[in-house]
Amino acid sequence: MKINMAKSGKDNEVVEDELNLAFGKFKQSSQKLADLYGHLRKRVELVDKEMEEKNKELRDKVDELNRTTQYVNSILESMHSGVVAIDLEGKVTTINKAGLEILGIERDKVLKRSCEEVMASANGSGSLLNIAVNNKLNLISRKREVVGPGNKKIWVESSVSLLKENDGSVIGAVEVFKDLSEIKMLENRLEEADNLASIGEMTASIAHEIRNPLNGIKGFASLLDGGFNHKDPRKRFVNHIVKGVDNLNNMVTDLLMLAKPIKPDVKVHDVMEIMDEVISIAREDLRMSGNSIDISTDYEMRSAFLNCDRIMLYQVFFNLLKNSFQAISGSGSVLVKIHSRFNDNAMSCGSDIEISIADNGVGINEESLARIFEPFYTTKSNGTGLGLSLVQKIIKMHKGQIELESTLGNGTTFRLLFPEVKEASLSADVNWRLKDECRSDFSYR
Repeated sequence: MKINMAKSGKDNEVVEDELNLAFGKFKQSSQKLADLYGHLRKRVELVDKEMEEKNKELRDKVDELNRTTQYVNSILESMHSGVVAIDLEGKVTTINKAGLEILGIERDKVLKRSCEEVMASANGSGSLLNIAVNNKLNLISRKREVVGPGNKKIWVESSVSLLKENDGSVIGAVEVFKDLSEIKMLENRLEEADNLASIGEMTASIAHEIRNPLNGIKGFASLLDGGFNHKDPRKRFVNHIVKGVDNLNNMVTDLLMLAKPIKPDVKVHDVMEIMDEVISIAREDLRMSGNSIDISTDYEMRSAFLNCDRIMLYQVFFNLLKNSFQAISGSGSVLVKIHSRFNDNAMSCGSDIEISIADNGVGINEESLARIFEPFYTTKSNGTGLGLSLVQKIIKMHKGQIELESTLGNGTTFRLLFPEVKEASLSADVNWRLKDECRSDFSYR
């Protein structure tokens, strides 16, 4: 029994030693785990810090990219030239505001569409963007007519450059283009002006040659007229000859005024006095011809002084009134207005005298509106097409402008603008008349 108890005590010691050893190893392992955890926590903190720094750098890069993108977009949108870009499939990826305005289309109707639909060449050669991408080349300063949406044709000048990655691979193309429509129109007008100048020189020569025989015809007709008594029926034919010669002479005079440079006899005149004189004659002509056309006036001022040639301005007013009468079939009305209009032109800031002549006649169609001031263009069967051309020339000689508004079936309005002569610029005699008129109760209304 004693032996067993001793043996049991020894076993307990062994177990205790083994437990102590196990606890010691566990403690060592726990310490290692704690050390590893501390190291891992430090590593995680370091990684978190590095991640935070990287995220900050990334955010800064994104912000910088956004600013750059906004800056580039701002540049594109502020450009006066159109800019359009495509990818390798020929689809539009970018287009700026100017490009949309030139083509006359909205942005959402352009993006992701084929560039052939957006601005193909009118001659059928295709879009320059596709040509550049397919042939891997840049195209510089190509002038051509393009067909935009709605079959709208526009003259443009384009330059196309390939878009490339850093490794040189092509990813698309960009086209910068500007609208040449106004330049083309000016070129056409210049060509027409050159042609008209040549015609004018020839017309002036012919007009001089025509005048001499016309004077002879009129002279001999006058002699014949003296040889017939007033009851002779041949006298009526002679009168027709004289009247026809006078009409031809008037036409020749208009041709010479239109074709040759003429220096107006410029003096200060009251434009209202000239207009009243023209209206008085016009009313008498209407009464004699039996036309029931009413002429009314609306004058804002008592006087309006211009530097002008009185006879030329009289001719301008009479021609415009005559045009208004011819535009009215049957009864109608013509309104003549004269008033002051502020002019904010940088070259001549001040006030203009605006003279408008408005009728309620048949109006003018769009085709005629575009050509109304061209020499020899007329819609009248017996017209020469010189009247309005001469009117425009005289107005330009007086540093004035002419504006025209017309609606088919609702009438036409001509507006003339002339630089007003200020009171300080008037002569003493004209100033005296102006003050005298201001003292009176006379009104043009």
